Amino acid sequence: MSAKEKTKKEDAVLKDDQEVTEDEVLEEKQEDLEADAGEEEDGEEVPALDYSCEIEEINTCGRRIKITIPQQEVTDAFDAELDQVSSEAVVRGFRVGHAPKKIVAKQYRKEVGEKVKSALLMTVFDQVTEDHNLAPISEPEADLAALNIDPDSDFVFEFTIEVRPDFDLPDWKGLELTRPEREFSADDVDGMVTLILEERGKLVTKEDAAAMRDYITTNVTITAGEKELSSQDGEVIRVMPKLSFQDGEIEDFGKQMVGVASGDTKELKFTLSDDVPNEELKGAEVTAKFEVIDVKSLESPGLSADLIEELSRGEVENEADFRDLILKQLQRQLEHEQRSIVREQITEELIKSASWDLPQKLLEGQAEREVSRRVLELRSSNFSEQQILAYENQIRQNIYQITAKSLKEHFILEKIADIQNIEASQEELTQEVMMIAMQSGDSPRRIMAHLEKTGQLDLLTNQVIERKVIDLILEFADFKGTPYEMPELDTVALSKMASGVVEIPQATDEEEDVKEEE
Repeated sequence: MSAKEKTKKEDAVLKDDQEVTEDEVLEEKQEDLEADAGEEEDGEEVPALDYSCEIEEINTCGRRIKITIPQQEVTDAFDAELDQVSSEAVVRGFRVGHAPKKIVAKQYRKEVGEKVKSALLMTVFDQVTEDHNLAPISEPEADLAALNIDPDSDFVFEFTIEVRPDFDLPDWKGLELTRPEREFSADDVDGMVTLILEERGKLVTKEDAAAMRDYITTNVTITAGEKELSSQDGEVIRVMPKLSFQDGEIEDFGKQMVGVASGDTKELKFTLSDDVPNEELKGAEVTAKFEVIDVKSLESPGLSADLIEELSRGEVENEADFRDLILKQLQRQLEHEQRSIVREQITEELIKSASWDLPQKLLEGQAEREVSRRVLELRSSNFSEQQILAYENQIRQNIYQITAKSLKEHFILEKIADIQNIEASQEELTQEVMMIAMQSGDSPRRIMAHLEKTGQLDLLTNQVIERKVIDLILEFADFKGTPYEMPELDTVALSKMASGVVEIPQATDEEEDVKEEE
């Protein structure tokens, strides 16, 4: 199916959402992918190259590979490309495609050389990984611009690549695990309803000093010694026990801020994470200065019939049914916590024997992917955006340690999945997309488009596969129940780095709309 045909199909869906369900849209996308795969399989097979290689193990995952492609292969590739170029070449004094080959070769030597180089590199990369059973987890690294290729010489070059580590699979059956359990009460539901209503509340300026859970408008400046790292004017921050940045946390924020009023200034010291990008600031003590502009209290709306319908997206109409819906949401969050806590125990057991180190460059490349994976899990489990942001900041403050552990776990779970033939079905992926759409209030089609554009669709696939492997491990595990304590909402999170490093920008809904139209 051509790109134009796909666009027409999606445009038709956009014009008539009443006749085409979201499930059908996702099914059509899957059919498109399968059709494209079929077209690729039906295409001409690329002939195998004659080459030799030397593979050096740099570290657990790193490989340095030296490739030699014989002169005859290079000459043949140049001749084939030159034939193609000659048939379309524009050379002064000759009709198009009728210039002598030697003249074309001289005039188009650079263009032909670049095309031959690219074609040979792509072909040999694929062959090397297949012939030597390498499983790449990153793109090959080579200075392509510096590589010279000559039709009268062997083509010799080197590149480095990260591959999956080779290891013995640990014993994953019969693990002894603890699992949190809880019967939710009416008070638990009340607490969740309060939080939901607060998200729809209105801020009102107050004359009194700030109390816990009030809001302050403040100018924030972060300094290390005499050096200013970052600043933000007019930041609205809720007074909570802790204030979380992406690279650090002020643990006594609420205690220090209760009682402040307009015109007051507070200076609080805290420590940056060891994972901040700036080497000089790793673990450094910094000072946050808060210049309070005003204090506001939050007025929450009542739980009216209209608001119930809006919050439930028309699913329920009265308060009793709405509370039942909240109870289900709490149970889903408990299921997430159970899986998270149990998975953490499984991870600790599985990686006990994984003594192999992962290169820092690999950790840096996978860090943002790990954040995205965990945020996806939280979104599909109905956590609020503030809860997700606080958790995201917590991850970022220890990102490389967390990423190293998660990567080792991923490699082990992936190996179990391969041995047990565990895969993610389209139906399972569709269900995941539906859950994310339900939580975000967006359409499944837009969620799918966003996942594809941001490269997170394979992340979602891996998430489903790993969850199925975890389920398999749980089938063979022994459990002991423990009381589950409701998470204390004691942290206000800012999507900022105190150290001044600019965070990755998040696309707005309007920007996503423009991207989709393009």
